[in-house]
Amino acid sequence: MRSATIPGLSRYLFYENGLIRYQGSGAICPDHGDLKSGYRKIRLLGDDKRRGTYNVHRLIWQAFRGDILPGMQIDHLDGIRFNNHLSNLLMVTPAQNNRLKKQREASLFTPRGGRGKGPKKGGKNPMSIIRQRGVQFLTPPPPKAHDRHG
Repeated sequence: MRSATIPGLSRYLFYENGLIRYQGSGAICPDHGDLKSGYRKIRLLGDDKRRGTYNVHRLIWQAFRGDILPGMQIDHLDGIRFNNHLSNLLMVTPAQNNRLKKQREASLFTPRGGRGKGPKKGGKNPMSIIRQRGVQFLTPPPPKAHDRHG
């Protein structure tokens, strides 16, 4: 697995699978999920001895692809904000990012072969409720007790 460094954060190795390790000990740096945004964040000590909190996906992009251009964003292609593998990241404009997000949402809620616009904003769809609370799950929530058959 490839690793890279970022100028100003030379104490750390960044891996293409989204992990970050201390260079000295090789220990994995603990990150945490931000429940409001859904992104993985990490607190690192810079070469200037200042601590900063960073979005992991942006660090992985910078380590392997270079600087993020002004006005650009890093999109998670599969829509899962905790999946920070380099192959899942793409630099896009804000408009492109919104368009990709809408396409992903529509494909989640459109039956195969059907045409639909996806859930209405603020509707009772369980995934829209989850998005409003700022949490994303890898799978939809289980059915309610009264919806189960058997």
